[in-house]
Amino acid sequence: MPLNHAERITAATHVCCTCHEKLVSFLLYWFRVSMPKYLLPSDASQREDCWYGYACRTQHHNEEHARKRNHVCRPTRGANM
Repeated sequence: MPLNHAERITAATHVCCTCHEKLVSFLLYWFRVSMPKYLLPSDASQREDCWYGYACRTQHHNEEHARKRNHVCRPTRGANM
């Protein structure tokens, strides 16, 4: 199920595990994007953006990098620009 139809999903909609994981990730990402900076913890609101943004692969295997940079942003470098 493509996420561009997320608005059609209700509490009664049945989805497979893979689609459920995509949907939850999608909703959590947009929830975080929509939060005003003043509601974020100070360490999160002061992070510099990662050049690769949400498409950064390093954030998944390097905890230090993930904590140091903001990945809830659009890429400014790389193939996903």
